[in-house]
Amino acid sequence: MGDIALCQTPAVSALLYRLSNAEVNRVDGIVDSTAVHTAVESELGRESPLSRKGDIELVFVGRLVEIKDPTSVIELVDSLPSKYSLTIVGDGPHQSRVEAAMQEVGVCDRVQIAGRLPHKETLRVIYESDLLLLSSKTESYGAVVFEALSLNTPVLATPVGVLPTIDHPLLTTAELSTFENVLPTIDLETNDGIDEETLNRFSVDRFTQDVRSHLISTVER
Repeated sequence: MGDIALCQTPAVSALLYRLSNAEVNRVDGIVDSTAVHTAVESELGRESPLSRKGDIELVFVGRLVEIKDPTSVIELVDSLPSKYSLTIVGDGPHQSRVEAAMQEVGVCDRVQIAGRLPHKETLRVIYESDLLLLSSKTESYGAVVFEALSLNTPVLATPVGVLPTIDHPLLTTAELSTFENVLPTIDLETNDGIDEETLNRFSVDRFTQDVRSHLISTVER
């Protein structure tokens, strides 16, 4: 497999260590820096794509499919005080299940399905929300999480993929069954604007630079 192997997730790292003699290196980076800046800076002063329904606005971003477990987020909202509301950004084959769950538990007045939005509008909704929820049963790198952290939006996520290895003050990982108790303990008073340090750490540009650096060091050996 060569002298050096690059990957993003701990599971792949462990597999490479077991199956190969190559030097294994983790590289981070998945966020489009330009898109983040455009979403925040060019939209200031314009009408927001987010229609707030409560004092604390949660956001779920992702395909409405089984692996993302969107209906569990509806159940979570039902268990929370009325000051919490939710915007769902995304569509998919389980949208009817989500809508049925909303009707069944009676949270239609606190949950809105925005559908699939352009990337810039999705980033803007994340930026204007108070917290991003990720309820996935499995993920690899979870781009939306790193976009939210770059936008100074706290994240509560299941411990999937690379997330348990990420040390960031705005990222909380917990089992889905504990979200109801964990969520009220999270500090939602974050800074406005973009977190440039986080954006640089998880940007595509940083990924490119790190890969290039590893390739150069290998060639020069």
